[in-house]
Amino acid sequence: MRLEQVRFLAEHDLTLDDALTEARAVYAERPTIYAADVLALALFKKSQYKEAWDYAQKALATDSHDPSILFHAALIAEANGKKAEARKYAGI
Repeated sequence: MRLEQVRFLAEHDLTLDDALTEARAVYAERPTIYAADVLALALFKKSQYKEAWDYAQKALATDSHDPSILFHAALIAEANGKKAEARKYAGI
């Protein structure tokens, strides 16, 4: 399973345990901002908000303006009670 497949599973709440396992493997193999984003999303979907926030920060490290990275960061910030960051990443 590759990055795009894992993202699809996480975004659609499908086999989340497998998605999380594979997201960790993909990130370990190639720790890009996109792999960090997908891992953050999978962690978020499994209610592991603190660790999801750590990986969301890695996804944001290059100051990317990728809308999906920003959207996922907003969701994860909100779940962690970081209201100002959630609004910032959501563009509000």
